Amino acid sequence: QHNINLKKDVYLKNLNKKSDDYDYLYYEKISVKNSLARNFLEIKSIFDIKKAEKNYIDAFNLSKKISKERISDYGFQDSYRPAFFAYQLGVLYSNYHISSRSYITYEDYIDYPKAVKWLIVASKDNHRMAMHKLGLIYFNGQPGVSKNQKKSFNFISKATRLGFGSGSYELAHFH
Repeated sequence: QHNINLKKDVYLKNLNKKSDDYDYLYYEKISVKNSLARNFLEIKSIFDIKKAEKNYIDAFNLSKKISKERISDYGFQDSYRPAFFAYQLGVLYSNYHISSRSYITYEDYIDYPKAVKWLIVASKDNHRMAMHKLGLIYFNGQPGVSKNQKKSFNFISKATRLGFGSGSYELAHFH
């Protein structure tokens, strides 16, 4: 599957508005970038965090070009929203992503300030999981990110109000 996605990626790089099935293939382009990023994180033999990062950033940039009307459509898939890819990058930099397939952790790649940057981008689009992760980072404080109980509470409570049920557990600690 990974080799097929690599070939698709090469083919889709030349996609332009005059291409047949441009709209469909544009979404495919984003989907392939996401799949490649996941593969570079989850397949031990090809593990490459820099390639995963590049593919997530490419997918983020591609998804920003989707029309605002389309994104606001209720049926639009979350996995094509810029917030989804910003969240993935925040997860990547904060070492919250541990693959169940490869059991790889990324301790050497943790960069909490970058994680916070991307999670804030996602939270501006009301991505509740991003808000929850931000709350946890601020609750504990991490290298490069100061502990801030007020920010932690605000992010976790907003995530909970938006329907992230696990946030209720952390809110109990504040009360």
